[in-house]
Amino acid sequence: MNTTSTRFRLLAAPAIAIAAAAMLGAGCVAIPMGTQTFETEYPTEIRPTLDATKKTYAPEPVVAEGDQFHRTATIALAAKITIEQQQVQKIEKVSVEKKKRMSFGLFPSAAENATSLFTNDGSLQGLIGWGYYGKGEYSSKAPGDLGVLGFYLGFIPMTVYATLLTPFADSYECSSHHWADRGKTISEANYLAKFSKEDRDRIGAWIWSDNDRHRQRPFVSSFTHAKLFGFHKYCRYTIRGPFEEDRPADPKITMAERTVIGPYSATLTLPGVGFSQTIDVPAGGTAATFNLANTANGQSVANGTIRFSPPSGGLGEVKNADDKACLKEAMEHDYPVSIALPAPKLGDVVD
Repeated sequence: MNTTSTRFRLLAAPAIAIAAAAMLGAGCVAIPMGTQTFETEYPTEIRPTLDATKKTYAPEPVVAEGDQFHRTATIALAAKITIEQQQVQKIEKVSVEKKKRMSFGLFPSAAENATSLFTNDGSLQGLIGWGYYGKGEYSSKAPGDLGVLGFYLGFIPMTVYATLLTPFADSYECSSHHWADRGKTISEANYLAKFSKEDRDRIGAWIWSDNDRHRQRPFVSSFTHAKLFGFHKYCRYTIRGPFEEDRPADPKITMAERTVIGPYSATLTLPGVGFSQTIDVPAGGTAATFNLANTANGQSVANGTIRFSPPSGGLGEVKNADDKACLKEAMEHDYPVSIALPAPKLGDVVD
């Protein structure tokens, strides 16, 4: 959902300034008519926890022929490493406190904006008489001064209406204007956008993204709020939050491949040709090379096993943690291998 900050030109509408001043000077009583709270939550980002990663190693031998005549075989120890990082899903929770009010006195509609204009508690400001220009931009100077015109034309009819009918006919929610947060860099009104359209219908507070369904009407909102005396129903909306919460998320799984670096030892055993040899891979080495010159017996391939062992000084000589873990896991297994054998010498064939 779009949370682009709502931007405002910081101009006070003449109508609202006059009404607010009159209310402060003459006095106005606001009567509480009930409070509702609406809550929503939404995911923000997934972050890794401070827990150490868990690694799982799957070592296996890698066999390569030493030359085209199969006189040697090179065997390395490689491993597939599965890395598991625990994560949490960041959740933000936002609530909107909706207080219904009915004011009475001189300029009763000025009470709708008074609290949000003169307090800093997260209360939203009603954009009464403001014009909407798209992309979240408003101005207190509506096209053709419609807001100011509506304000002055509404004095007499709306005063009569406010005196006789408002307590019985009006809704507390107002569909003629949007709500905003007095032009903060990140508009608290945009937290209303975190609620679904259905929830915003229940809340009854419209923002710029609702303009297709609830249009910002400068003339209408100014006209209906131009009350010299009488009653006025309105809502005061206050944003609470956002409050952050962590919830478990699926771990992040990554895969890596590694060739184990020596030192370690490798023992190749080929029972069919009576071959068994152990080669020490030096520090920094990556493979053991076995001499197969004496294994020729007319067969092309011999099956056997390869076993990996720690260096003579023990696993402590293996400095890399991943290499040590791979070797430790590999030491638990005898791995089956198939080794290509060299062809017999010509003299052996004659004999």
